[in-house]
Amino acid sequence: MKKTRILAFILVIAMIAASAMMFVSCKDKGEDKDKDENVLGKGATSFKLEVTDDKGATKTYTIKTDEKTLGDALVHADVKLIGIDDEWGMVDTVNGLKADYLADGSYWAFYINGEYASVGPFDAEIQKDTKFAFKYEIDNGDWEDWDEGFDDGEPKG
Repeated sequence: MKKTRILAFILVIAMIAASAMMFVSCKDKGEDKDKDENVLGKGATSFKLEVTDDKGATKTYTIKTDEKTLGDALVHADVKLIGIDDEWGMVDTVNGLKADYLADGSYWAFYINGEYASVGPFDAEIQKDTKFAFKYEIDNGDWEDWDEGFDDGEPKG
């Protein structure tokens, strides 16, 4: 009888220990989710940013910031996801990948809600549910004749 009680006591202690280990294991996994490498920055506002590299692979980031424009958020606030060409003032590096238009026609195209942006990232205001994207692209020559309808800056016709 005494052996049965001792075995029951040991069994209960083992079950409690196993439950505690499972709880701690689940809690650790939840904490790791908060430390996700795709969540960058700190701040009250968060937004999504997709980056498509030169191989076509897309990575989605959640950026947290207190900045008002996308460019400020990506350069400041512990994010530092973009680099700016000093000569031209354009984004030339995203997530460590540099695009060099003069060397090979590559550039970082900027999109807002799936549309090619009409403003640069430093003028793009961060608003709720706005999705931003940078895509590494190579000019295929479609832009070569963009000024065909102009003569010295004036429209022909």
